[in-house]
Amino acid sequence: MRPPDPAFPSVLGITAIVTVIVTASSATSVFVATGHGVRMLGADGKAVVLEDPAAEPVMRSIKHLWVDRAGDMLLADEGSHLIRRFLVHEKRLVTVAGTGERGTAGVPGDPLAARLGGPHGVVVQPRSGDVFIADSRNHRVLRIRQAAAGETP
Repeated sequence: MRPPDPAFPSVLGITAIVTVIVTASSATSVFVATGHGVRMLGADGKAVVLEDPAAEPVMRSIKHLWVDRAGDMLLADEGSHLIRRFLVHEKRLVTVAGTGERGTAGVPGDPLAARLGGPHGVVVQPRSGDVFIADSRNHRVLRIRQAAAGETP
């Protein structure tokens, strides 16, 4: 067995790897993904904890974070095969897409019934609000269309 890398913190011999995500707003903030949300370090040096302890399943491997116009965060969780949204003002983590099982089934259809394969990216189109997902292991880009007033997506 190889000894733990001293560059990473270790507790009881288990190496902990923290995902640090730098976004377009990195001039003002740095985000660190946790199992139940995000910790944000602002330009003023103050840390803000944005976590939902009741969130299930726990986030496993965040690959990308996107902050939308409302200030909520979308997270591509490769390890759980999910796209999550952290509702900042409610301090609540909700699933936007995926079943939590790797696969290709459920597309097209309800985003919550879609199986994803290790999503590596998620962005929101600013005008329409449509969500685009880089479904990496399935080699596809998925779109969750937002309904216009008076229509069903």
